[in-house]
Amino acid sequence: MGKNDRQQLYAAVCRVRKSTNGFRHLIDLTPGEFMVFNHVMCMQSQKGVRASELSQHLKISRPGISHLLRNLECKGLIERRTSMEDRRAVYVHITDNGREFYRSMISSISKYMDHVVEKMGHQKIEHLTVLLNELADAVNAVAKLQAV
Repeated sequence: MGKNDRQQLYAAVCRVRKSTNGFRHLIDLTPGEFMVFNHVMCMQSQKGVRASELSQHLKISRPGISHLLRNLECKGLIERRTSMEDRRAVYVHITDNGREFYRSMISSISKYMDHVVEKMGHQKIEHLTVLLNELADAVNAVAKLQAV
């Protein structure tokens, strides 16, 4: 890969990242809050999700998770409950307000993405999706090699 290829790829990745900030106003969450909130929604069981599980799964420090959970709690989207069996364990639960917020957020993002697909066309989106998945696989493979 030549210097120009690297520069073009980096510039394109930065441009995409910057442009995706365009739908941030639809969700009113920081990227970190969104990531944690979405994972709680996906991982939640009857018992809730342990804060330590979120920390491990998302590779965010415990103080970092605690901060993000506090923000989500202040927004009324989640609540934290201490386990009756193990007072050290904290379980995270989505509130009714959080479930409604999630439904609204997903609906808004879906409508936004429908407009993007309409603007680009179905075939280009399919091709782009394949390329983005290949890019993610390549980045992960290189990261694994460099971690060794």
